[in-house]
Amino acid sequence: MQTLPLALQKYIATREKRLSDEPGPDVLMPVFKKLLSHGRIEVGGISTCGKYVDPSWRQFTAWNEIVTKAQKLGFKITVTRVQHKNKSPTTCGGWWESNIYEIEKTPQIHPQNAD
Repeated sequence: MQTLPLALQKYIATREKRLSDEPGPDVLMPVFKKLLSHGRIEVGGISTCGKYVDPSWRQFTAWNEIVTKAQKLGFKITVTRVQHKNKSPTTCGGWWESNIYEIEKTPQIHPQNAD
């Protein structure tokens, strides 16, 4: 598997730290590694739950920040919004939104910038 640039590793770590009060394990680094190994993944979250922000939405927005950072570092990642047929709210009042991410190109990693 491709080594990630140190700047991206640190960026992902800060996003995972920000989400550390959420239940569950760190998910952002494993999801990025899955994108690298499979080439295509779907990530989503519940967009709103009234006054309560769903943990899946926080992870989804953090994931999108990581994708933007990776693109700035030379990764070519295509983002396609998924149109869900069921526009009904979830049981807690939110709507599910997701995107498909496809990686087309990864940058050359210099040894001093790798893990």
